[in-house]
Amino acid sequence: TAKPSRAVRARIPHHLIDVCDPAEGYSAGRFVAEALECIGAIHGRGRVPLLAGGTMLYLRALIDGLAPLPQASPALRRSLDAQAAQQGWPALHAELERIDPQA
Repeated sequence: TAKPSRAVRARIPHHLIDVCDPAEGYSAGRFVAEALECIGAIHGRGRVPLLAGGTMLYLRALIDGLAPLPQASPALRRSLDAQAAQQGWPALHAELERIDPQA
């Protein structure tokens, strides 16, 4: 990655770097909440934040917001994985197409 070196980060404050373990899940929603907190704190110090790095998905989420979605269900994920192991993913895709053709 293009993560700034420790020397650069010691001279210039950076935020939201190394905020979670790489094995931990991270979402655009979590980024927006944490970024808004940082932006508010930076403005509170009379400074202007400079946003750099990351993905356009995260920047778009920050600028435009996210569509309201239900929370992910680990139990449903396990159930669908088990069903796919038994019937195959094409069967699940066919069921999804039957239920919601636009999906």
